[in-house]
Amino acid sequence: RKLAEWLPSALPSDVLNVVDEALRRYARGETDDLLKQSIERVVATVPVHQRGSVIRDLEYVAAADNLVLVEERQLIAALAERWGL
Repeated sequence: RKLAEWLPSALPSDVLNVVDEALRRYARGETDDLLKQSIERVVATVPVHQRGSVIRDLEYVAAADNLVLVEERQLIAALAERWGL
């Protein structure tokens, strides 16, 4: 739901494809370089005034399954630190 909010013009199937691809890469252990690349892309594309909202949304998504993983905390913390939040 949060991804669909971030990408209002995307088709629901496109949003699901993004999630599916992320899960496949995670399952294959392809996360370290992708994490760094993702943070840099997000840093480069999200306007300053929206960054706090992105962090809050990521926290919401991480807690959606009632279990926030260490890796999820690390990702959110790395992004917030990179943005100076």
